[in-house]
Amino acid sequence: MMQQIGLAETEEYSSYGSYYGNSDTCTESTTEEIGDNLFGSSDYIDRDKMGYDFCILLGTGSTYTVHAQSIKLDESNNPACSMTLDQSGNFTKC
Repeated sequence: MMQQIGLAETEEYSSYGSYYGNSDTCTESTTEEIGDNLFGSSDYIDRDKMGYDFCILLGTGSTYTVHAQSIKLDESNNPACSMTLDQSGNFTKC
């Protein structure tokens, strides 16, 4: 899903000259916003099936980072897993 969001960001940049971004805190709402704004449907990303919420942080210049945070929490009430993918394809995982 992160790669699909990255491809949609490429299309966004080609069409509008800028990337889409919404937050660096991933929630159900930011996940729906990505679906609505980049894919045309707020329920495009099935967060319950995937187990992650998504958000996109815009950086300086023409950069973005897609974040995915597990909706499952650890014993400290933090996301059990967080991952990132930037516009250059650099990926970090849990």
